[in-house]
Amino acid sequence: MMKDQIRQVRRMLSDVRDQLVRCTPDSVSICAAILEHAVEVIVDLELAVRQAPEEDRRSLQSDMQFLRQDLHQVGALLAQAAQLQIGYAQLIGAIAASYDPSGSVSTPETPHPAVEMEA
Repeated sequence: MMKDQIRQVRRMLSDVRDQLVRCTPDSVSICAAILEHAVEVIVDLELAVRQAPEEDRRSLQSDMQFLRQDLHQVGALLAQAAQLQIGYAQLIGAIAASYDPSGSVSTPETPHPAVEMEA
């Protein structure tokens, strides 16, 4: 039963990893619910593995190590996705700022530098 739960969580993390690799502005929010559920299951599994009989514990600990590696990869991808979202928000903000209240694109006037000549 625990091995099945570990496989299930690893599949969830694989789905999250795939979503984050194909990162879109909505990827982080799409993955949040899946990750929340995965973390709840992992916490329960950690406790169950510690309480498992010795003959099962070694195998389960090995499986949990692979699960932790998957979680580490997802964490790294999530950090990159968050940075992408920040960049996307900044880009959208810059684009929105280039419009005036009437909806027309405003171009800031660039001041012409004064040229001074010395004799």
